[in-house]
Amino acid sequence: MKLRSYEEWESGCRACLQNVSELTENMDEEAFNWKPSPGKWSAGECIEHLNLSGSKMLPIIETALRKAAKKGRTGEPPFETGFIGAWFLKGSGPSGKPIPAPAVYKPARSSFSKTELLHTFEALQQQYLQLLAFSRTNRLDLNRIYVRSAFTPLLRFNAATWFQAMPGHQQRHLSQIRRLTVLPGFPGTGAG
Repeated sequence: MKLRSYEEWESGCRACLQNVSELTENMDEEAFNWKPSPGKWSAGECIEHLNLSGSKMLPIIETALRKAAKKGRTGEPPFETGFIGAWFLKGSGPSGKPIPAPAVYKPARSSFSKTELLHTFEALQQQYLQLLAFSRTNRLDLNRIYVRSAFTPLLRFNAATWFQAMPGHQQRHLSQIRRLTVLPGFPGTGAG
């Protein structure tokens, strides 16, 4: 499966930043932490999940990219992923079926500071963009740089697959927040 380009990954990341800002700008702390039921996530929990995912995966990706740069592992787009990578991207992306998050990526609590979580989210997006720029500047062959999952070392994909997964996974959870804001009882909707 052919993957997107650097430009598309960058614009996907910037779109996530824009979307999270638009979705949360009018939320107070109550709305940010509101859950429709005990088994469902609040907007804060969705963002915390994305922060946990990014904070665990980005350092692993960075280490792999820096090692590859030292070894001079260069190459040019287009980048591709195999059958398992395509399955992973489909499952973790915006149109994937909901699956329980692994424990390592589940929020440990349910009440959050909106400002703190959004600051962390933005910092992780900047780190993602810096890794894209590093890869592009060093002309790294993202097809041949393999990165293990923070969840299980047995799950490994090339760096291009991970770069594609991040914005797609974020859009999935931003869509979840969007759906949350129109539910009856959501603070500020006048429903309920």
